[in-house]
Amino acid sequence: MVSPTAGPAEMKNSVTVVGRYYNQQGGVSNVMAQLATRASSKYRVSVAANEYLDWNSNLHKVPVPMITKPAWAQIPSFAAAARPRVTASLPDIIHAHDPQLIGADIYTAHSCFKGYIGGQRLAADIPRRFLSHVFPPHVAGIMMSNLAYRSGSKIVAVSGSIKSELIREHGIAPERIHVVYNGVDLEKFKPSGRPEAKQRLSREIGVDLQEKVVLIFVGYEFERKRLGVVLRALSSVGSDACHLLVVGGADTTKYRALANELGVQGMTTFLGHREDVPNLLRASDIFVFPTKYEAASLAILEAAAAGLAMITTDVAMASEVFTDGADALLVPNSDSHAAVSKSLTQLIDDRDLRLRLGDSANALAQDFGWDSIWSQYDDIYSEALSRKKR
Repeated sequence: MVSPTAGPAEMKNSVTVVGRYYNQQGGVSNVMAQLATRASSKYRVSVAANEYLDWNSNLHKVPVPMITKPAWAQIPSFAAAARPRVTASLPDIIHAHDPQLIGADIYTAHSCFKGYIGGQRLAADIPRRFLSHVFPPHVAGIMMSNLAYRSGSKIVAVSGSIKSELIREHGIAPERIHVVYNGVDLEKFKPSGRPEAKQRLSREIGVDLQEKVVLIFVGYEFERKRLGVVLRALSSVGSDACHLLVVGGADTTKYRALANELGVQGMTTFLGHREDVPNLLRASDIFVFPTKYEAASLAILEAAAAGLAMITTDVAMASEVFTDGADALLVPNSDSHAAVSKSLTQLIDDRDLRLRLGDSANALAQDFGWDSIWSQYDDIYSEALSRKKR
């Protein structure tokens, strides 16, 4: 109980945020960091994680060990170690990002693992479908989801499609699920100085981009996000008026070979992992992202905030937020490169369309600033506290 003489800091309710990684560079980890930082203005916030980068001194660390190899053992081992450490301080709210802890008050579902694996099984042949049911990473992921979502906790789904998947796959009552999209740092990704950014990048990579339409792909899972489709579409377009930037720290060997095979190696620059993504977006004209599965992509929101014309698949948040032809060009969720090629040709040839789509995407992004997203979480925190008091 708080004493009558307690200061303002002591009077705050306590929140423990849970996730394996805390940083402002990834997907889930960045969302966790952005929300935890904003929550600290109202709550005493602790972060239970295995790794801390870009640390905010207003927060408190609750270090959690985990088994790192094999990778599938990370979440179960982290969850087992985190539980006693998190509950020891009796926080008023426990907020887990994805089912990485059993018994949280609030879960943010950044995806529906069971739904994703179910889709993979349907697309696989019978032997692979069977093996998926005994494959340790799949078994562990589904087990953790089932255990976490079985409680009466509130769940935040990062898109309407994820809410639908959670209802279908886990039988969760719709009223337990709030939909809150991810956010974007509007100041960091503000569209400005495009000619200067192109000039700087031209000097760096040794390619004159000033008169070219610069395409950019940003992502770390090249196969799921279909970098191969982008390269094939680039080959089909066959225009030396454009140049593709590939940003992401994954292994590029297979895709460099594909670029050589398709004859687009001279039109493509693999930049690897970069921490200056805002500047790279400012140097670009078109964001190309024909991803296979995405819940609420930060990369899409960042490209929108940067005022880029976008080509992406009509899945999840993209189809829920952006209107095809008005805010972006949405292509079918397919491994075929035909629709991406057609959209690329359209945007490369039509500068006015590129500018119009970029302006419209930027206008939409203004509703997704992190402060606005946090205000929605703040309401959910308040509801959780009220429910506990009752």
